[in-house]
Amino acid sequence: MDLFDGCIADVFKLLAPYSPRELEVNPASAWKDTGCNQFLLAQESAFELGASGLPSVNLTAATSSAGVIDTDRIVLYGSDLSSVTGNVPYARIALLNIDDIADDTDAYHALKDLDFIKYDIHPEGFVIRTSSFDRREQIRVAKSAVKNGIDFTAVGNLFLNKYKAHERVKNVQLLFICADIPVFAELTKLAEKANNIVLALNHVLSDMNFDCNNCNMKAICDEVEGMRELHFKHRH
Repeated sequence: MDLFDGCIADVFKLLAPYSPRELEVNPASAWKDTGCNQFLLAQESAFELGASGLPSVNLTAATSSAGVIDTDRIVLYGSDLSSVTGNVPYARIALLNIDDIADDTDAYHALKDLDFIKYDIHPEGFVIRTSSFDRREQIRVAKSAVKNGIDFTAVGNLFLNKYKAHERVKNVQLLFICADIPVFAELTKLAEKANNIVLALNHVLSDMNFDCNNCNMKAICDEVEGMRELHFKHRH
């Protein structure tokens, strides 16, 4: 599975000018998961991430290529939660190293399963609202959570544990952005591209329109290495 390698490379290239903090990878330090959706009133929140019209991005990409994502990492660009004093832009990027998937149909379903993991993560006092339509992820952080010491190390390890509980996931790199840096427009484009790759894969597997000149997935097939070969393999 190398369809997302270009997206992953572009993420690293886009963030290369910025120096992140490396946070400790320690599964035992994960923040508590409530196991269900939470409701948090505005007056109970300390601040919001990626809300009130501020930039916000959620991106998930997976690869089986050697050397692309070969270790677990949690990195933070910008302020940790204890230092945030008001609403700020926010992004969470999950880059996954997965077992190679020989069957293309299994690959599509595995990618959908991996993307849906984010809906099953409920950090206590860290209320996540994710939009699959515009690739946004907004967070409302409770005053009580800030008082109890919530930080991106604990939240990141919770996400890491959830992803690695999936049988196909070998390594995870989580990138948190909690700062107003000029990368959100490009990250949004990359998130849309990653989503379109999954849609194009489904398009191919569904044996739909094979008239390339009139297909709305043509741009992805032309751009993503391996997609055109996959297309014609299923055509024949």
